[in-house]
Amino acid sequence: MSVPFPFDNTYARLPERFFARVLPTSVKAPRLIRVNGPLAAQLGLDPDLLASEEGVEGLAGNRVAETAEPIATAYAGHQFGTFVPQLG
Repeated sequence: MSVPFPFDNTYARLPERFFARVLPTSVKAPRLIRVNGPLAAQLGLDPDLLASEEGVEGLAGNRVAETAEPIATAYAGHQFGTFVPQLG
Protein backbone atom coordinates (compact mmCIF):
# COMPACT_ATOMS: atom_id res chain seq x y z
CA MET A 1 0.00 0.00 0.00
CA SER A 2 1.36 3.41 -0.87
CA VAL A 3 0.60 6.60 1.04
CA PRO A 4 -0.48 9.42 -1.29
CA PHE A 5 0.85 12.17 0.98
CA PRO A 6 4.11 12.91 2.81
CA PHE A 7 4.12 11.56 6.35
CA ASP A 8 7.00 12.00 8.76
CA ASN A 9 6.75 10.02 11.99
CA THR A 10 9.06 12.14 14.14
CA TYR A 11 8.29 10.04 17.23
CA ALA A 12 9.97 7.05 15.59
CA ARG A 13 13.26 8.97 15.70
CA LEU A 14 13.16 9.41 19.49
CA PRO A 15 15.20 7.08 21.71
CA GLU A 16 13.53 3.66 21.79
CA ARG A 17 12.61 3.99 25.47
CA PHE A 18 9.81 6.34 24.36
CA PHE A 19 7.96 3.86 22.15
CA ALA A 20 7.62 0.25 21.04
CA ARG A 21 7.62 -0.87 17.41
CA VAL A 22 4.36 -2.75 16.83
CA LEU A 23 2.07 -3.59 13.95
CA PRO A 24 -1.59 -2.57 14.18
CA THR A 25 -4.09 -5.23 15.18
CA SER A 26 -6.27 -6.21 12.24
CA VAL A 27 -9.93 -5.27 12.29
CA LYS A 28 -12.49 -7.76 11.02
CA ALA A 29 -14.68 -6.39 8.20
CA PRO A 30 -13.90 -2.67 8.55
CA ARG A 31 -16.36 -0.24 7.01
CA LEU A 32 -16.25 3.46 6.35
CA ILE A 33 -18.88 5.62 7.99
CA ARG A 34 -18.04 8.98 6.45
CA VAL A 35 -15.25 10.86 4.67
CA ASN A 36 -14.81 14.57 5.34
CA GLY A 37 -14.37 15.61 1.70
CA PRO A 38 -13.39 19.27 2.31
CA LEU A 39 -10.77 18.27 4.89
CA ALA A 40 -9.42 15.52 2.64
CA ALA A 41 -9.06 18.08 -0.16
CA GLN A 42 -7.35 20.53 2.21
CA LEU A 43 -4.86 17.81 3.16
CA GLY A 44 -4.33 16.88 -0.49
CA LEU A 45 -6.00 13.49 -0.10
CA ASP A 46 -8.35 11.89 -2.60
CA PRO A 47 -11.72 11.22 -0.89
CA ASP A 48 -12.44 8.46 -3.42
CA LEU A 49 -9.20 6.70 -2.50
CA LEU A 50 -10.05 6.96 1.21
CA ALA A 51 -13.49 5.45 0.50
CA SER A 52 -12.04 2.62 -1.62
CA GLU A 53 -11.45 -0.86 -0.23
CA GLU A 54 -7.70 -0.15 -0.08
CA GLY A 55 -8.33 3.16 1.69
CA VAL A 56 -10.64 1.64 4.29
CA GLU A 57 -8.17 -1.19 4.91
CA GLY A 58 -5.42 1.39 5.39
CA LEU A 59 -7.47 3.59 7.71
CA ALA A 60 -8.41 0.52 9.77
CA GLY A 61 -4.77 -0.55 10.09
CA ASN A 62 -5.27 -3.78 8.15
CA ARG A 63 -2.83 -2.59 5.50
CA VAL A 64 0.37 -0.79 6.40
CA ALA A 65 2.20 1.41 3.92
CA GLU A 66 5.69 0.30 2.91
CA THR A 67 7.13 3.53 4.32
CA ALA A 68 5.17 3.39 7.59
CA GLU A 69 6.86 3.05 10.95
CA PRO A 70 4.04 1.81 13.21
CA ILE A 71 4.79 2.45 16.87
CA ALA A 72 2.96 2.57 20.19
CA THR A 73 3.69 5.36 22.64
CA ALA A 74 2.92 5.88 26.30
CA TYR A 75 3.01 8.95 28.49
CA ALA A 76 2.80 9.82 32.17
CA GLY A 77 0.78 12.48 33.93
CA HIS A 78 -1.78 13.31 36.55
CA GLN A 79 -5.23 11.81 36.22
CA PHE A 80 -7.97 12.21 38.82
CA GLY A 81 -5.52 13.89 41.19
CA THR A 82 -3.00 11.05 41.11
CA PHE A 83 0.24 10.63 39.16
CA VAL A 84 -0.09 7.75 36.69
CA PRO A 85 3.21 6.53 35.21
CA GLN A 86 1.65 5.03 32.06
CA LEU A 87 -1.43 6.62 30.51
CA GLY A 88 -1.08 5.83 26.80
